[in-house]
Amino acid sequence: MAFPLQPESAPNMWQLMTNPDAYQPQNEEYRRISLFQKDYQRAQPYPSNNFTAGNQKFREIKYVILNSTPGDDVRALASHRTTGNQCPHYLIGVEGDVAQLVHEKDIAHTFRKPVHWGIDADINPYSLHISLVHLDEGFTEAQYTALLALLRNVCNRNNILRCDVIGAFEVALSDQYGPANGFNWRRLEAEGLAQPWSKRSTRDPLRALADHGYPVRNKPDNSSQVVRAFQRRYVPRRVTGRVCKRTRQKILHADYRK
Repeated sequence: MAFPLQPESAPNMWQLMTNPDAYQPQNEEYRRISLFQKDYQRAQPYPSNNFTAGNQKFREIKYVILNSTPGDDVRALASHRTTGNQCPHYLIGVEGDVAQLVHEKDIAHTFRKPVHWGIDADINPYSLHISLVHLDEGFTEAQYTALLALLRNVCNRNNILRCDVIGAFEVALSDQYGPANGFNWRRLEAEGLAQPWSKRSTRDPLRALADHGYPVRNKPDNSSQVVRAFQRRYVPRRVTGRVCKRTRQKILHADYRK
């Protein structure tokens, strides 16, 4: 399944600028699509209202947040475009089609509240969000190919470091966020588009996670959620929320022994 085809009868931007009568009131959707200026040329425009307008023509983007959306392409796209729902900047369909829903200069409504990472108390204003449609069978080769190309483009244009490509579940500390289980982070790392875990200088696992960026808190204690988020990404076969011997080995020494 793929995203719905754009209507062939939609007037292009030049027609709208030179002839305002090129569309009828009932074709407002055509107008929105035609006037939407894509940031990524391989994307198809599907404008959503679920964003907050940026204060400037361009905004500083420091992070890329990866997520996933359950269902098929059509349902996922419709959900993100329904007013009031969560929405990413880009959505990658099962066959590798890329839809842009929100301009990069605007803040997409992915999280319901401020989320903390590293020194930033709320990374929403500095983040670009990419979601992949997720079927029960997992992610497809076409999706990985499209994601790698999009990530290279976005990171190069915005000078984003690979350590700042992170999962939505890592900052939200919730299993409700993706990418869903089975997402191949090692593939992104091999392509230089995500940061492998590295050895830490501290002997305190929670301090090591906080130094990496994870939002560790003492009051209320969220250590179990933080450890679980770390495990989902770096030790996916051992997601317990507890710092067991093997998890500790991975956190402190970047080594995981089965």
